[in-house]
Amino acid sequence: MMRSLMATSMASGLLAALCAAGAGTAHATSLVDNLTCEAKDAALTFAKGVTDTPAANSYTLTGNLINCESMSGTYPNVDHGTVVAVGSGTLSCGATDSFNGNATFTWYDASNRNVGTTTVSFQGGGKGTSDSGDISNHETGITNATSTVAPLNNYDSSFAPTGFTGSCTDPGGVTALTGDNFFDFSLIQV
Repeated sequence: MMRSLMATSMASGLLAALCAAGAGTAHATSLVDNLTCEAKDAALTFAKGVTDTPAANSYTLTGNLINCESMSGTYPNVDHGTVVAVGSGTLSCGATDSFNGNATFTWYDASNRNVGTTTVSFQGGGKGTSDSGDISNHETGITNATSTVAPLNNYDSSFAPTGFTGSCTDPGGVTALTGDNFFDFSLIQV
């Protein structure tokens, strides 16, 4: 039976941003999807194998972004892209994990011309059980003001593992994952 692994996740600047945006006003706040994409078969590689014992670790995630859509119409020229993320934290196959890191997105139009970049610092966490194969993980942040696409947007991502290299019970642990990564960049609307 394939054992679960705490993949990647990121905690919340979103709640703080929502509270700050609505503080002192009677206006309702809502998130407006600015840009969404997915990365099928993203590759996540750990610096050292992940086992059932929580331990400090780092990772790199790379992926090709597809199915990009700008629901708000702000970025109609973004067709696809790439993502590279590096993170570190305490990781294990069965405990609640926490980590943080940085991700860089490079965006392209339908003619494969570069249309800009987005950078984000994130925090996250994940929970899984090595017996059931269930994994939940999540990451959030606010994109950097210097981003040329989606600056100062809320960032939200989830990673759903589809393949494992290694096993939590192997002495070397799980060394890599493949999975589907979903990304959402949203504006706060007051």
